[in-house]
Amino acid sequence: MTQENKENRQDYFKIEEEVKRTRSVKYKIFLVITAWLGWTMVVYEWNMFGLLLGPISKIDKLNSFQVALMLSIIQFGLAIGVLASGYFLDIVGRKLYYQITLLITSILTGLTGLATYAGVIPLILTRIGAQSLAQNEQPVAASLITEEMPARWRGLIYSFVQAGWPTGVGIAGVIVATLYKPLGFTYIWFVAVIPMLLIVVARRWIKESLRFEEIKKARKGKIDEKTQIVTRVDKINKSPYKQAFENDVRKTTIRSILLYTIYLAGQVPLVLLAAYYMEEILHVPVVETGTIIGIGSFITIPGYVVAGAISELIGRKYGGALGTALALLGIIAFAMSPSSFLPLLITYSFASFWINGNFANVINYINETVPTRIRGTVNVLSAAFGQLGWGITSLAYGSLISLIGVTGDIIAIGAIGFIISIILFLTGPTIKPGTPLEAISR
Repeated sequence: MTQENKENRQDYFKIEEEVKRTRSVKYKIFLVITAWLGWTMVVYEWNMFGLLLGPISKIDKLNSFQVALMLSIIQFGLAIGVLASGYFLDIVGRKLYYQITLLITSILTGLTGLATYAGVIPLILTRIGAQSLAQNEQPVAASLITEEMPARWRGLIYSFVQAGWPTGVGIAGVIVATLYKPLGFTYIWFVAVIPMLLIVVARRWIKESLRFEEIKKARKGKIDEKTQIVTRVDKINKSPYKQAFENDVRKTTIRSILLYTIYLAGQVPLVLLAAYYMEEILHVPVVETGTIIGIGSFITIPGYVVAGAISELIGRKYGGALGTALALLGIIAFAMSPSSFLPLLITYSFASFWINGNFANVINYINETVPTRIRGTVNVLSAAFGQLGWGITSLAYGSLISLIGVTGDIIAIGAIGFIISIILFLTGPTIKPGTPLEAISR
């Protein structure tokens, strides 16, 4: 290592130490909790829709192909919505979006039941509106946590935040199992509104990350030594989308988008369509399906911590590849499971543990390899193309059932998505756990 490289490395660790010193432990805990709660509620809202696809298909008289087509249209709409709403994330900052995501989602969530009875088109428009901004919840939270938490443990800490996914899925399962009959289809959607609004209020006390503050300062022409350590000052006044595809980071951006999108495609049979598959194909009752998904999802919560801990030991690259291989085994087991309660519960739980738990490694790998100046933008691009990928995969799922059957359909989609994801992990850069962000990419 040259003297210049040693000095640069020392500078990077100085930034890391300043972040540790400036943000109190109480604030970091508050940031993590609000991120976890917000993600939990967004996931709860989305999975309520998945759990109730059976009743929705009956209300709007949709067959299996039409359900898949409706989901595809929603996902295509979300891709456009996420791109449009997330464009300014690396321009104006994280805090504003952190509140908007849940505010609009909470309003439209309450209207979903009414929109279903109004017809398929009002339902599609309501779902696109509810989730377009909600899907920016993940890019904002991932950017903030990555930039504000200690380098040695940022992956594990964000894995806890990402554990809001099975928590939200589990809560949705419990709500459907216990409140669907007494509340009915229309009113069960209002359960999420007040918690979401309370989280929006709490986020008034969230601050911009110190790293992003340096970028905002540089855009105003206030450039000092610290700013030059944090970012490439010759890049920051360009459009974030343009920066994301310039020569120095283009490969990283494309790899991030592909990894996120293709891994999500492998998730579709379990995350997006498992409830519909069990209810309408295997003829498992709605309440029993909700129970399977609820229990299985709560079992999944430690999966995020396990996946995060493994990646802190062996790195995101190899931890992510290992977790994806186990995810592949999980989706095969779920697809081949007998249609009775206990086998479905066991295989769903194992598949969810690794498919969902390992997704934290996907996001952590992306957030560590892209520079702060475009971290939010690459997250948004990944999320948008991920929605597009979900839409295409949902359409493929519905189209292939008649050709290769449900079991073959689930295995084929999961295998393709997860095998390619393993390759993307293994061909990416190797990052030693605890490396400062600035030493990875600026």
